[in-house]
Amino acid sequence: ILGAAILVDYRVGAVLLILLLPLVATFFLPHSMFGIPALNPFNIVLLATLGSYLLRGKIGRFVPQPLIWLYIVPIMIGGAIGAPNVLDIRQYFFDLGGLQFTDGFGYYREMVIRPLLIVLFALLVGVAIARAQKPERFIAAIAVSAVMMALIEFAFIIASGVRLGALASPTARAF
Repeated sequence: ILGAAILVDYRVGAVLLILLLPLVATFFLPHSMFGIPALNPFNIVLLATLGSYLLRGKIGRFVPQPLIWLYIVPIMIGGAIGAPNVLDIRQYFFDLGGLQFTDGFGYYREMVIRPLLIVLFALLVGVAIARAQKPERFIAAIAVSAVMMALIEFAFIIASGVRLGALASPTARAF
């Protein structure tokens, strides 16, 4: 139903993206579907929204020139420079759990494509707001998204069973 709504109006997809953003880094949304890494609900809604927008034929100046040259191109060049050097990354960084790749393609996916998906998200939401008849309605979605982030944090604290006094101690900084 939501997919059909996105195809009818890409602004529905923009609102869904705003609402899904706080859930992307949590365990509430799957990080891969059907065994395909990076195939998750957020990316599916992102691509459906982009497809719906492109079907309207309103490409115009979707991506401003300064954004391309000052943000997108440097990230892509940096990824191209770093991808061949993946084997030079010390094992310590993989042991910390922050790096989720083992080869040059995985590096490029994590360090280039993923940040550019956030840029695409911002562009789609910006276009949806700019072309909305009442753009102030998007504030409600942004507010719900912000409240969801806070509620997720409180739910995580409650589920962990940690007392608030323990969280206030200097030893709980890594919590």
